[in-house]
Amino acid sequence: LNIEHDVLCIGRSIILYPWKVDHYADVDADAGKWVVENLANNHPDKGDPVTHTLGEVSWFDVCWEIEDCPISSDEILWHGSTGLFSALIGLAMGYRRIVLAGVPMDSKGHWYFGDETYGPKWTMESYQAWFEFAATPDAAKVASMSGYTAQLLGKPCRHFFNCVSEETNGG
Repeated sequence: LNIEHDVLCIGRSIILYPWKVDHYADVDADAGKWVVENLANNHPDKGDPVTHTLGEVSWFDVCWEIEDCPISSDEILWHGSTGLFSALIGLAMGYRRIVLAGVPMDSKGHWYFGDETYGPKWTMESYQAWFEFAATPDAAKVASMSGYTAQLLGKPCRHFFNCVSEETNGG
């Protein structure tokens, strides 16, 4: 499929992604600080992506807040992963279809660490956040290439993308 698209990279994956990147996200702002501060010098081929995080952080371009939350975002442990955060901000920015790649939510390790044999130990709260998202109407706009998120949201197929043109044409 030849579909015009934008790219949002999550965390360290931006270092290995081979082309221009439109957006970069990391809910662990401290871990993303080095990436954000050194991107232009170390990876000029990535372009000048807009950087996103959760909470007020000076080294990111866009700092998102949780609506109607009485607790400040720096006191909240984010559940659901940067992958879920990225899907939510993509939807908030008006993207009609989002495909997650490299967001399996399993414990097989990060794809960009080839020798890693065991990955993150996701908490039940992280899975619960994905369950809650999957129950929303917006979840139909998000698909995943692999893992648990693909089981929950479905994999992208021709019909997934055709829905965009149907919506655009009033269908």
